[in-house]
Amino acid sequence: MIDTGIDYTHPDLQGSLWINESEREGTDGVDDDHNGFIDDSLGWDFTDAPRFSDGGDYIDPDNDPMDEYGSGHGTQIAGIIAAQANNGIGIAGIGPDLTVMNIRAGTAGGYLEEDDVANALIYAIDNGAKIVNMSFGDIALSRFLKDIIYYAYQQGLIIIASAGNSGNDELHYPSGLPETISVGASDKDDNKAGFSSYGSTIDCVAPGNEIISTAVNGKYNSVSGTSFSAPIVSAIAGLILTLHPDMNPERIRNILKTSSDDILYHGWDQYTGSGRVSALKAVNV
Repeated sequence: MIDTGIDYTHPDLQGSLWINESEREGTDGVDDDHNGFIDDSLGWDFTDAPRFSDGGDYIDPDNDPMDEYGSGHGTQIAGIIAAQANNGIGIAGIGPDLTVMNIRAGTAGGYLEEDDVANALIYAIDNGAKIVNMSFGDIALSRFLKDIIYYAYQQGLIIIASAGNSGNDELHYPSGLPETISVGASDKDDNKAGFSSYGSTIDCVAPGNEIISTAVNGKYNSVSGTSFSAPIVSAIAGLILTLHPDMNPERIRNILKTSSDDILYHGWDQYTGSGRVSALKAVNV
């Protein structure tokens, strides 16, 4: 997960987060696993955004990927994917046995610079991530980030991106790139959410209205947006991979689309893509 970080102390996320055991069991101040990052036992904070000054840690990359954004954008996404089940508290994620790698590239103000995202993608690849959730975007895209995303796709990384919340069909990136699986939002009545962007690049939609998830400081809250639809699809992709670990990104995309339920028109349409995803159908394809 490339986002604003995760509150890794949240009780409902204990056991859900990736741990770099070599660094946790190693020597402080030493790059024990020789991956180029010292003491990255919980992931890494790539945030280096001097143009977006805020009250948080926004200048120096470090080994503390704590979520500083409001009630916790990245923390909310992590909970949707993999909050623990049957622990007597809070919620259960779509895939409570999945593992979320905490890669911070967003400031406390929610800004992400493209070079930080690019470095985060390389870290994800080099440290064994199979899926990357990218719940952010813009209408502009540099050739630099486009090339990095293409490289990640060529390495077999399944890239799932939120379609945006503009409510129109203006191209949005990175979800507008062919290498990504673009996810819009449906509402509680199984219609397209009014805020959800749409258009020719949409692959599918997932619930994105009034989703309960983990928040910072051990709390929970209700969130809406395509940012919270994308991790539902990321988690379903993770469930598919647990059954079929050798599937490539296009096979995963095809399963997600062909197993979706039509909620608007028969077949693909520009508002909901191939329909609203179905975890049950996807894992039984």
